[in-house]
Amino acid sequence: MKLNPRMVQGLFLISGLILAVSLFFHIKGAFLGLYSNTTIFYRVYVSIQLVLETLIVGEVSFLLITIGIDKPYLDRVDVDSIKFDTYPDIDVVLPIRYVPLEKIQKTVEGFIGQNYPREKLHIYVADDTPDKQRSAEYRELCEKHDLEYFYRPENKDYKSGMLNLLLPHLKSEYACFYDYDQVPTKDAVKVLVHSILENPEAGYVQLKKEFRGLVNYISEWSALLYLQFFELMQPRKERAKVGLFAGSTAIFRIAALREIGGFATDTFTEDTNTSIKLFLAGYRGKFVNFIGSIGDVPSGYSNQISQVWRWSHGGTHTLRCRYSEVMRSKNLNLNQKIETLSTLFMTPVLFIAYIYGFSFIPLIFMGIESRRAYLFGLPSTILIPLSLLITYILFVVYSISKRKLIGESEFRYAQIPGFIHISIGSNLLLLDASLYGLLGKLGPKSPYGMWTRKINIKLRSTFLLITGLILLYISWIGFTMGIPSAYLILLLASSFFSPFIISVIQRK
Repeated sequence: MKLNPRMVQGLFLISGLILAVSLFFHIKGAFLGLYSNTTIFYRVYVSIQLVLETLIVGEVSFLLITIGIDKPYLDRVDVDSIKFDTYPDIDVVLPIRYVPLEKIQKTVEGFIGQNYPREKLHIYVADDTPDKQRSAEYRELCEKHDLEYFYRPENKDYKSGMLNLLLPHLKSEYACFYDYDQVPTKDAVKVLVHSILENPEAGYVQLKKEFRGLVNYISEWSALLYLQFFELMQPRKERAKVGLFAGSTAIFRIAALREIGGFATDTFTEDTNTSIKLFLAGYRGKFVNFIGSIGDVPSGYSNQISQVWRWSHGGTHTLRCRYSEVMRSKNLNLNQKIETLSTLFMTPVLFIAYIYGFSFIPLIFMGIESRRAYLFGLPSTILIPLSLLITYILFVVYSISKRKLIGESEFRYAQIPGFIHISIGSNLLLLDASLYGLLGKLGPKSPYGMWTRKINIKLRSTFLLITGLILLYISWIGFTMGIPSAYLILLLASSFFSPFIISVIQRK
């Protein structure tokens, strides 16, 4: 089944307009409720709730409307039209640490088979694995394929630290950075080099990543997160000239990296953080509509949760570190500032949504109804969970519809129910990542910071299950007292069961 992305955009626009109009009546009903209640506590408490409601629904409405009127497509790359008078020398960097030899072998072979002169590609394997046996294996691989082996087991700054140690040793004007498990497509280097030569204002050029081997709904969830990033978020940012670096499958101007002091090391999302540092220095980020690598999603739910925990923590930590700099920057216009910060705000918004849901519990125990308007017989507070759910679904439908237009794809619309279920459960497991990131705790500079943080999923999901049962009981109390907003607690409670269901189904 193929949907036209413009049709899906129509749903974005209609949903956004309906939410915006509903928000107007929602706010009107809330003010009437505030006027009719004379207690200071009620007015202050409900006013705080109303601010959160307006922020959430207002932001979602704005996002849906702007996507609805946005241009859905970026120009596709015509590889056959790319010609070089002289092929420039390019460094290729593959950072590794405790990686399977066959994985890096496959990626190396992908670069050796590029539609680009082999003698112009200088491939570096940057290794900080503190294991002599593995080091010997990696060194042997490099000697076999005439690669540069750069070994620094003393590195303490994770991936960005290893890249910064190598940076002074790079000799070319441009360098491609790939993860060890992202096999380049045959024309990837050719497209990257052409794109950065054609865009002198760009500090880097980012291509799409494609993921294969979607064997269950857990791997589908992980791949669909990437899909939304590349098919929905990046095109918007590209039109603002602030496409983000995605950690791999990109080419950089070495002079630009050296100008900002190398890759950012103060958060776990060194890719986004480095992007913003380059924007602040006056460079732009170029995103190109071309699949530049084929990779696998992490194996097992626990590994994927650890990865997304790092993204969530690093994103909010970067928000903490760079927000004021972005807002004050004279090198970014208003649209570029909004696009740059919007991705970083996504995880905190989910955290705020759960805080908002819990805010109704004290009112239920006090026997107070937090009055708003009524929509189709329901309190208009239904806009909060409804707006988030609608947005989630439309994001995935839109992204899949765009990817299906270019041919081969493992993504299907039937994956969406599983994606929603796993997303709800996983968001709860990751809420602490947002909190720690906003507080600046457990980062790469912390003695307790970890690149791969092991999350005890069974313990957390059991705790969440118990919390869900308690919330279920509280909602029943609210209904017996005739408080309509108790349905919000009921919806909140239902979301707390998803992590436990997932933990039972998944063995690792």
